[in-house]
This record gives sequence, C-alpha cells and structure tokens, in this order.
Amino acid sequence: TSAWSDTVAKGVVLDAGRDAGASLKRDTAVALVVSGGPRPIKLADWTGKDADKAVAALKKAGLAVTVTTANSDEVDAGDVISQDPPKGSLAKGDEVALVRSLGPVLVTVPNVRAMGIRKAEETMKEAGFSIKTKKATNYLGLGYVVTSSPGGGKQAPKGSTITLYLV
Repeated sequence: TSAWSDTVAKGVVLDAGRDAGASLKRDTAVALVVSGGPRPIKLADWTGKDADKAVAALKKAGLAVTVTTANSDEVDAGDVISQDPPKGSLAKGDEVALVRSLGPVLVTVPNVRAMGIRKAEETMKEAGFSIKTKKATNYLGLGYVVTSSPGGGKQAPKGSTITLYLV
C-alpha cells in the first residue's frame, strides 16, 4: 500500500509490517507501506473572491503566498483579480501569486461651478467622465453649472457619470 509523507521521499518504504530482524518462513508475504511523497494540495480558484480569505486558506494549506495589487474596473476592491497558478495540484511550500483589486482608478472631479455647460462638458470629458445634466431647483435657463454630483475636488471612478446641475 502507499501513504502520504511530508518527510519520506516518494517510493521509499515507510513500514514493512514486521519488526526488523524478525525470522520468517520462505515465501511469507510481507505487507509494505511505500511513501507516496507529500500529499498533493488541490488549488481552488480564488478569482473574484475575498483576497484576505484566500491568503488565509492558502497559508493554512501549507502554500507560500505572494500578493500584489492592481486597479480593476470589474473586480471589487479587496477581491482577487487573478492567481498564478490558476488551478491544479501543488505540494506543500509551493508558491501561489495573487493579485488583489484596489477597485477602479479614482480621478479628481474638476470644479466646473459657474462654467457654461459646453465648457463644463468638455472639462469633464477630458478628465475621463461621462456627464448628465439636470435643472437646479432655481433653474433660470442661463446654461451655467451651479454644482455637480459628486462635487469638484472629490474622487470618482474614471468613466463614471457626473451630474451637472444647471441654473
């Protein structure tokens, strides 16, 4: 038979089923237990899941873990964007590299208060935002921006929509 062993190399006898030096009749069967080497560790796919939980589970399984970070528009902050290797069987001590999401790239919203609508739209598009416009409660039809949401100086994900309120 075979058994897993973290200390004995694969193919080496772990146990002979009899005490060393015991006398046996010729052709007596001896049950050998042979090392299968370290037990393989099945690697789960942690992509899209909580990076802290992934690190804890991988370390508990006896794997070495490295974590880097990157921005992602698709993967929530704190979750795993990718892992290497992506799946398979590993041995204790093997390395798994994870990439943790920082969330989308954040950009400072330009202050467009008191700008004409065309200039405000141009400024927002240059900063990487989409815009929509709404009439402010005290709308007079002047075509100037009274405020934006989120406001100028705040952070918002690149490509998000900023609402411009017109007076």
